[in-house]
Amino acid sequence: MVYRPVGPSPANSLASVESAKGLSEMINRYMRVGTGAAILLLLTAIWGCGGGGGGAAARFATVEGQCYDAASPTVAVGRAVVTEMSTGRSTTADAAGNFTLGQLPGGLLTLQVTGPARAAYKQTLVGVQCTVGQVTQVQVGLVPAGVADPAQVTISPRNMTVQTSVSRQFDAVVKDANGNTLPIHPTWTVTNNIGEITRLGVLTARNTTTMPLTGQVMATAGLATDAVPVTADPAGPPVLTNFVLSPLTLGHNGGTVSMSAQVEDGDQIADRGTPPGPVLDPEPPGQSPAPAGYDGVADIVATVRSRGTGATITILVPLVTTGDARFGHYQTTYSVPANSTSVGPTGDQPAEQYDVYLTATDALGATSAPTSALVLSVHGVVGPPPPAF
Repeated sequence: MVYRPVGPSPANSLASVESAKGLSEMINRYMRVGTGAAILLLLTAIWGCGGGGGGAAARFATVEGQCYDAASPTVAVGRAVVTEMSTGRSTTADAAGNFTLGQLPGGLLTLQVTGPARAAYKQTLVGVQCTVGQVTQVQVGLVPAGVADPAQVTISPRNMTVQTSVSRQFDAVVKDANGNTLPIHPTWTVTNNIGEITRLGVLTARNTTTMPLTGQVMATAGLATDAVPVTADPAGPPVLTNFVLSPLTLGHNGGTVSMSAQVEDGDQIADRGTPPGPVLDPEPPGQSPAPAGYDGVADIVATVRSRGTGATITILVPLVTTGDARFGHYQTTYSVPANSTSVGPTGDQPAEQYDVYLTATDALGATSAPTSALVLSVHGVVGPPPPAF
């Protein structure tokens, strides 16, 4: 769902009051009642019809959107009837499913959407957050008549904090009254202008730079709906989650471990390269390719610290998912050396342990707090048994 301001346009100008001929006739009609009264009546008519700098646009909200088949989201549904319930204002979508419904109040409104033929699609109710003076866009999925009535919609995850400009996926399961999962996609909307969401549930958080903005992501199928809280947070230091180190124990000869994590940052994670440096990944338009020592791929840093000696090494963990470096999965492998601790008088060699943690730096130089350390153990060897007496 997208919001955009309504600015001056031909539809909001004097020319939109009537045609040129009709406007001339209106002026002549008002002039018959006297100059002062004529001016007053004419200005009243113009302002009431949306002239005078877009007065009508400033007083009302508008909804634009497209209707599509909830079972096949790429298929448009034309000629659907869209009605706003509190005002009764109604419009009919064109053959491509596109519609515009104006002169609406602000606030959380309910749209009733009926398919072009009642036998083809079920009626759908959709909640839409509207703002006076702005256009709100919404994609409405109509449930085919051959699908059982949706009785329950469940969104996952159940709550989320998303950094500015980061895109995150929401999913929803739609079930009928018997608990059977229905093969349809719900209609996705948001409240409080927290961002834009696609018909497949991908939310891009609104660019808020001063304070967190809270709202809801809503999913509707037929007459069933669900909503979850979402916070759009100004971009700060990177946020690392789902840190995995596997395996956590190795034999005395060492071996290979895998380390991975998810990282979110609205300013994008930097290409650390060698040496580290704040190079955006991917490079924005007009920026030259990554300099020597950089590979153009965002990296986070793993630190491996020996508990015995305190020695540390750092490892670059690159982005392995497609897309930009605002939200992604990072993964690499590391070859752990054999246990090097000293063998005791009895011939036993204690385990060698390491603390492993991750940090991330974004393109503006903000660095995350380290993750909680995971402990990696390399087994020692057991000495020979004592002689028997």
